[in-house]
Amino acid sequence: MLSHAATDGQSSLHFFAEWGRLARGEPLGAAPYLDRRILRAGEPPSGPPRFDHTEFSQPPLSITNNAKEEPTKPTTIALLKLDTGRAANKGHESGKKPYSRYEVVTAHIWRLACKARGHDSEQLTTLGVAVDMHNRMNPPLPDKYFGNAILDVVVSGKSDELINAQLSYLCGKIREAIEKVNDEYVWSAIDYFKNQEDLSMFPRSSRTRKPFKCIV
Repeated sequence: MLSHAATDGQSSLHFFAEWGRLARGEPLGAAPYLDRRILRAGEPPSGPPRFDHTEFSQPPLSITNNAKEEPTKPTTIALLKLDTGRAANKGHESGKKPYSRYEVVTAHIWRLACKARGHDSEQLTTLGVAVDMHNRMNPPLPDKYFGNAILDVVVSGKSDELINAQLSYLCGKIREAIEKVNDEYVWSAIDYFKNQEDLSMFPRSSRTRKPFKCIV
């Protein structure tokens, strides 16, 4: 079991690797960095958050009457081959830095999810993007930092907009959400939580808040 309240995937893999070394009677290769004070643990907020952190808000409600029926519908699982080269060409926008495979594939899946769910054209939908903030801080977090250094951000749009717009438009929205995560944004998110009187309102798992999540 992995609790994201304590650690992220990268930290967990490092912990288990070092644990394995000790179990084999070998010395530690690199000890986990355990000092949470690097993220001001135990300190009061430095002030109010400087950004509107919509990623911590509740997801949009369904505007149809079948919201309760959705979880009970039968599901189909299929393995499909995606031509990433072709998708990348569709996502490319002249005059701009080419979109990454991640941005293009995520945009493609987001669009198809809207189609598959048969949303009303005005239905607002959100995509959760989990961003690794290790190297987005100044200075960067220690390489072997043990903790959760993943920050969720969200991208939103109406179903009709997402289905009918150029794929490059969706790619641009995803890139914009990722690129806004910098040192100032991370500290603002930390201050957002430090200013909350009751943290029980936030689900333990972000999967309860978002339709699906993609990690970058």
